[in-house]
Amino acid sequence: MQAGTGSPARGASSSGSASAPQVQDDSVFNHLADELTFVADRKAETQQALMEDLVAALRKEEKLLDADAWKYAAPRSRRSDIS
Repeated sequence: MQAGTGSPARGASSSGSASAPQVQDDSVFNHLADELTFVADRKAETQQALMEDLVAALRKEEKLLDADAWKYAAPRSRRSDIS
């Protein structure tokens, strides 16, 4: 029971003196939140740029394959024309 009665007394005394560290902690958390937001934005921008580069490279490769498709086309069967 002493631990239960001592706990609110400690909580009441520490809440009055904790306001200064609370403000300091809030500013640190706000700074970290801003920095994490900046990092997340940079990551999104980088991913978008990489995706655009990848799509451009794939489209270029697709055009090259389309241009060379005639080389690899199989000869067509004439059996369908007979029947």
